Order: sequence, then structure tokens, then C-alpha cells
Amino acid sequence: MSVFQDKFTCDMGKLSQGYLDDVVAHAFKHQITGFIPTTFADATNTEVFGNQINIIKGLQKRGPVINTLIQGVDMAKTKSEFEKASSLIREIPGSIAIWNDSPEMLELYEDMREKERIPIPSLRGKGSNMWTSLLYRYATARGSSFVLWDSDIIPSHGERQIFGEHIPLSLIAPIVDPNFKKGYDFVKAYYTRLEQIDSGQHELKGRVTRLLVSPLLAALKKHFADVSGKKSYDKKELRDYLEFAQTFKYPLAGEFAMRSNVAGSIPIQTDWGLEIGSINELFGKKFGIAQIDLGIYDHKHTYEYPDDPDKGLNKMAEEVTKTIIRQMNAIMNGAISSENKSNVDEIFQDMLIDYQRYAEGAITKYYGVSHKNGWHYEPIEELKRVDIFKDAIQRAYKVFKEKPKSQKPLPVCGDVDNKYATRLVEIVEMQNPRL
Repeated sequence: MSVFQDKFTCDMGKLSQGYLDDVVAHAFKHQITGFIPTTFADATNTEVFGNQINIIKGLQKRGPVINTLIQGVDMAKTKSEFEKASSLIREIPGSIAIWNDSPEMLELYEDMREKERIPIPSLRGKGSNMWTSLLYRYATARGSSFVLWDSDIIPSHGERQIFGEHIPLSLIAPIVDPNFKKGYDFVKAYYTRLEQIDSGQHELKGRVTRLLVSPLLAALKKHFADVSGKKSYDKKELRDYLEFAQTFKYPLAGEFAMRSNVAGSIPIQTDWGLEIGSINELFGKKFGIAQIDLGIYDHKHTYEYPDDPDKGLNKMAEEVTKTIIRQMNAIMNGAISSENKSNVDEIFQDMLIDYQRYAEGAITKYYGVSHKNGWHYEPIEELKRVDIFKDAIQRAYKVFKEKPKSQKPLPVCGDVDNKYATRLVEIVEMQNPRL
């Protein structure tokens, strides 16, 4: 960890086991809701998800570190599938499983779509899964902090532990530690993404963060912070936004924690832009933000589909880019979406040249890091990924220009009619007879 800090967040680095032991004691004084979004396939993976449940069971034996643990279950088609998917978490006293595809839930979602115009997607995903849990938390434990981690984090690489109790404890530490005078409202994880491949070697992952987001933000800052035109905008605000996004060492990390004031005030995006969208919502707010190093990390990987823009990393890159462009456009008073801003198109094309240059420069650096650590690295394959991402950036810009308002996030919990939250609680209680 570097001792140097930026102006937006506090980088606490990797927390020691001794400090995490203290966090266990601090957590007793806080109400914390834990949330794990799952698909049916992930929830029935006893090696991976089962390990997480065992870790949390062991942690809870030390005391009520997490008051309520919620599992959101997607893609369980029948009640028997839901019961199978939720069987592991039910080993933890007080846990709750939410069957998002139950007939009652589907009816509730449809009602909210038709009567309230809430854009709940028909194809469930992490964003809508999380939003349902947040709405339940808002209705039943409004003052609770909220910590989330993914269900597909693998147990270990050989003797190296990947998922352990350090993950939830590290995420909640800046929130529960009373020694921080002002405290922190939002905690974002970062880590080294490594996959253990067939040869026994390790390979650097995190491709979208390394080869798309980081060089893209740098190129956008260089070119768009000085856009001129008839409509004025705050150039300092745009620079601040891009620097704010650059501050996060792993902006696409799906592991984070937040106090109740944040959990109740952030709209949730339902596509691959979920994590960047959350960062966008934090920008300009007076929230205390911390970053935590979780060490080595590995989970289920998304594949590349170079010839199919609607799949895998190709689609992910497009949606992440659209989310960044959408925020920039708002700061720039519509300069990107305006038909009268032809110079913006020219600047965007110039920006693409620097994006590619920055991304290719990053490949040289990652080759050096991989070589030093003995990791497998294929520069040619990385160059191919840059081409895929460059196409995705161009596609995102074109789609945004055509439909700048097409993506609407799910509303903050406080803006949802209370009758829907009440109905949600009734459904969850029906799904969890122990409540």
C-alpha cells in the first residue's frame, strides 16, 4: 500500500488479521445486512458457494457480525429449485432467501412496471437482484448498513486462500470502526485478479478494468475536459468526475459496503454498468469513501465474443462505456447528445486514437509485471482485446447519440410506493416461514 492518498478517497490497503479481529468486536455495535446475489447455478455449487457459507457460519460463531444475511436467488424456475438453491444459506440462523422468479414476485414486478413505470428488466441480473434486497432492507431494517460480495468467488488457489472471512470484515471495517472520527459511508474493494490456469501457472485477469476503463478515462480526460461549444458547462466538474472515477483502483469491483444513508439514496443500474453507475451516483456527494485491498481474487470469468456485440466482454465493455458517457453528457449540459455539436464527434475520434495508444502502453507494463511474478501473459491476445474494446467504445458512443435516455436506473428505495415494499415483505416472509 502506498501511504500517499488522493483527494477523493482513503486507500486503507490490506488490513491485518489483528485489525480484523478488532473489527469483529466493533461490528457488534452496528446493524449490518449482508447480501449475496446468486443464480441457481452459483447457489448450488457446493465447492464455491458452500465454502462461503461455511466461512460465514464460522464468523457468526464469533458473534453477530452480520445481523441478517440475504441471498437473492435468480433463475430458479420452480419452488423445488428455489429450495435447493437456498438450502446452504438456511444453515445460518436468521438468514433470508428471496426467490426473485416466484409467481408472486413476478406479479409484483409487473405491477410496478405497469403502474409506476419502474424499469425492472424481464431478464434478471445482479442490479435488479440487489435492488430487491435493498428494498426489503429499507422496509424492514432501514438503519442497517449493507455489505455485498459475489457468490462465485472461488475458495483458494492451492494453499492460497481467496475467499475467507477477511472479505466481509475488510469491507465493513471502515464503517464500524469507532476510531474514525467522521467515519466512512461507502467502501469499495480492489484486488489482484489472478486465474489459475491448466498448466498450474497464474494469469492476470481484470481485462475490462485494465484495458478498457483505465485507458479510456485517461483519454476522455485529455480530450473532453476542454470541449468548447455554444452550451457552457463546468470544465472543472468534468475533470473532477474523470479524476474521481480514476481514483478507484478497481472501479468494476462487485464487492462493496455502504451505510444506510448511501443505501437509501443510490439508484441502481441493471446492466453491466452497475458498478460504474454506483461510482457516478457517489460523485459530488459528501460521502466519506474508503478503498480496501482484498489481496488475490478470482471468480467466474466472462468470455470474449469478438463477433457478437451482445455477449460477454464485448457487451460489458459497451455498457460500461455508455454509463461513463451518460455521466459526462449530464455534466456537459447535453453537449455529447446534442445534434449541433459536430465538433464533439471529431474530438471523440481523436480520443479513440489516444485510447488505443494508452491501452497498448498498458500491455507493455502488464507484460513486465507478469514476467516479474512468473505469471502467464499473452501480449498478442491482449492486443486483440483492445481492438474488441475499441469497437465497443465506438458502438457505445453511436448508440448513446441515437438514444441518450434509453437507460433508466431503478429508483431509490424511498421513492417506491410503500404498498410495494409492504407486499415485498409479505412475499419474502411467505418464502421464509421461519421469519
